[in-house]
Amino acid sequence: MIQLKNPFGEVSCEQEKEQLGRDYARLYFEHTPFNAACLDSSCYLIVGRRGCGKTSLSRYFGFQHRLRGARCIDVDEPTIYEDVFGRLLHSRELPIDRGLAVIERVWEWAIWVLLLQEYRDESPDIEAACPFAQRRTPSELVVDAVGRLGDELAEVPDHGLLEAVRARLHEPGFASGRRALLAFTRKHPIIVSVDSLEHYDVYDDSIMLMIAGLIQCASTFSTQHVRDGIHMKAFVTAEVFPHLQEKVLANPLKFSHAPVFLDWRPRDLLRLVSWRFHTYLNGVDPEAMAAAIDWDKFQSVLQHVWNPAFGDTLRNAVGGEENTFAYILRHTQMRPRQLVVICNAIARRARDEGTFPRFTRDQIVAAVGQAELELATEVLNSYSRIHKSASEIIGALVRSPVRFSGSSLDKRARRTAGSWPAGTYSPDAFRRLVSELGVVGRVRRINHERRVISADFEYFSRRRLELQSDDDCVIHPMFYKRLHVAKDDEWTVYPFPDHVQLGELEHGR
Repeated sequence: MIQLKNPFGEVSCEQEKEQLGRDYARLYFEHTPFNAACLDSSCYLIVGRRGCGKTSLSRYFGFQHRLRGARCIDVDEPTIYEDVFGRLLHSRELPIDRGLAVIERVWEWAIWVLLLQEYRDESPDIEAACPFAQRRTPSELVVDAVGRLGDELAEVPDHGLLEAVRARLHEPGFASGRRALLAFTRKHPIIVSVDSLEHYDVYDDSIMLMIAGLIQCASTFSTQHVRDGIHMKAFVTAEVFPHLQEKVLANPLKFSHAPVFLDWRPRDLLRLVSWRFHTYLNGVDPEAMAAAIDWDKFQSVLQHVWNPAFGDTLRNAVGGEENTFAYILRHTQMRPRQLVVICNAIARRARDEGTFPRFTRDQIVAAVGQAELELATEVLNSYSRIHKSASEIIGALVRSPVRFSGSSLDKRARRTAGSWPAGTYSPDAFRRLVSELGVVGRVRRINHERRVISADFEYFSRRRLELQSDDDCVIHPMFYKRLHVAKDDEWTVYPFPDHVQLGELEHGR
C-alpha cells in the first residue's frame, strides 16, 4: 500500500522518489500519450516547460516495460556538468558554427564513456576502453570525461580542435571498446537519458552551445546507433527551445525535427491528479475506493474520482456556473505541477475545516486564489535568466483590464524602456516577451451570452504567438493577482480553446 504525504502528490519527481523509494514506480501514471511516444525508436528529443514532467519521464525510462530488457543511464543533475562545457571553449576564439561542431563531438565522447562504464563488465575490450577505473554517477562521469578531454586538448590550437576530438574518438583502443559494446547492445538495448537545466541564460554562448551540441549529438547518435540498441533521449526546456532553433542550432530541420512536446491535454491532467488522489485514498481506506475505474476513459475518472470530491460545478467569481475542473485548470498553464499545487492547497483547507476528502466551493475558490500568486511567480522565475528583468517588465500590465486591444500593449511597453538591456527595447520585444511568458493571449472566440472568452496562449503552441497591434487580447487568469487586473468588465477566460468550451469536459473527448 503506497503512503503519500500529500493527497495529490509532491511538487517534484525528486521529492516523490525520495519519499516513496521503490514504490515510486507503482505511483507513476502511465495513461498518457507521452510514454509510448518518447520510447519510440525515432524519438531523441523531448521538449517541455518547467513542471511538465520531464524529470518524471526520464525516471520512467528506468522501469518501463515497452522496451523489454533495456537498461537505462539517467544523466540527471545537469548543474554538475554545466561549467565543464563552458571551460572547453574559454579564451578560444571560435565562430559559433565551429564551436558547436566541437561541443557536439565532445558530447559524443561523453556518451561513449557513459556506455563503456555501463557495460565494462561484459568484455575485456570494453573495460580496457574505459578511461576511469572507478565507477561514478552518470553526471559525475560526464564532468570527469569532458574535463579530462579538455585538459588533453588545452594546448591544441583553435584550428585543430575539432580534428583533435575526432581523433580521440577513433583511437584504436577506444574504437575496439565501441565495437565490442555495440555487439552487446544489439541484443541488450539501453536508453541514455540526458536531463536539462531548468534555468538558461540565452545570452551565455557556452550554455547555449552545450545544449545545442547535446541536441545535435542526440540526433546523429540516434540515426547511427538506434539499430544497435542505443536509444538517445535529450530533454530540453520549452522556455529556451525557440531560442536554440532560431539562433544556435546549425540546421533546425535536420537536428530538431519531430520532437515530442510534453503538451498536456485537460483529460490527461484530470486523470493524473485523480490517479494520485485515488492512490492516496486507497492507502488510507481501501474500502472507500471500491468503485471500478477505467483510467483510459475520461468519464469514468470524472464520475468516480473527481466529481465525488470536487463536485460537478460551482458558481465562479462573476456569478456563472462553471465546471469545477475547468475552473481550476484555467488558473494554470496546463502543467501537472501547477495543478498538483492547487489541488493540495484545496485539500489542506478541507482538512483544516473538517470536510476532507470532500471539497466545498469556498475552499476551492480560496485555494485557487492563494495558489495563483505562487504559480505566476514560478513562471517568472523560470524565465529569470532568459529575460533578466521579466518581472519588472510585465509590471507595465498592472491594473490592465481582462480584455484589451493589442495597440494598448505598445503604450504600456514604453514604461519598460529602462528595464531592458541596452539596445534591446522595442514595442515588438515587449509584445514578444508577454506572449512568450504566457501572460497575454489572443482571443479566438467569444460567447457573449455566457461571458466566456476562449484564447490562444503561446505555451501550448509549438510556434511563436506573434501579437499584433490590431489583435483582441486577454490576460491569463493565473496572473490576475500578480497584475492586480481590473475586473470591471466581467469575462471568464478559457486559455485552452482547442480542448474546452466545455465540450471536452462534458463529452469526454
